[in-house]
Amino acid sequence: MAKEETEITKEKSAHRITNPVRQRLYPLKDAAAYLGRSVDSLRELIYAGTFPIIQEGERSKIWLDVHDLDKWIQQKKHTLLEERH
Repeated sequence: MAKEETEITKEKSAHRITNPVRQRLYPLKDAAAYLGRSVDSLRELIYAGTFPIIQEGERSKIWLDVHDLDKWIQQKKHTLLEERH
């Protein structure tokens, strides 16, 4: 009986449909993880005006747009050869 249940579970998970829509807004903690930075480091960047934020009220949760995060990553990319010149 357990073997049958395991096979059914495997079959169901093999046919699972995932959501193809990419997440657009990230809460502060997830945005920091996306960038590989600490939450405090990301807060500093936000307060410095590096990233625009989405916030419903003054004390509500802060959200960041993944497009802004990706744009910042692209702007920070460089090669070591560029540093030498």
